[in-house]
Amino acid sequence: MPVDESEKIKFWIVIVLALIMVTVAYFRFWHKKGSPAPDRLAAPTTQTEPLATKITVGGQSDDRADDRPPDIALPSVKRDIFRPLTIPSAAAGRAKKIKPAQSKPTPVPNFKLGGTIVSAGEPIAIINNRFLRTGDTIAAFKVVRIEKNKVQLVSGIKNIELKMINDE
Repeated sequence: MPVDESEKIKFWIVIVLALIMVTVAYFRFWHKKGSPAPDRLAAPTTQTEPLATKITVGGQSDDRADDRPPDIALPSVKRDIFRPLTIPSAAAGRAKKIKPAQSKPTPVPNFKLGGTIVSAGEPIAIINNRFLRTGDTIAAFKVVRIEKNKVQLVSGIKNIELKMINDE
């Protein structure tokens, strides 16, 4: 029975994939190196590097030495990065007291009363080209009262009364 060309290609692909799997399995499970691979997540070993006491740059030497003794190594600190740092008790006693900020008088916004509409329905004021009703706010000021020629605005302890200017 003749074997067609596509069957031969499939056969060789299966053979190559099987060889790749066997090679990967060998190096993954059975092959032992001379020493185990270093663990990248483990804490570094406490090997100290010799300090340079003489620096040569461009043929000129500098005899400045590092001020630290050569046998002192920095300690390795393990800390949970998801837990916030806490202030030690000695430093907590020395914490600076924050003075309350003195409130500066905020400047009153420049309001321009364009007109009022007082009718049988709800009164409307036109301030800075905006149509506002009683209870609406503009620049942190609440519209409290709308009358024929004036509007009263309140923000905290500030009261502003806007009056119509007659341009006659």
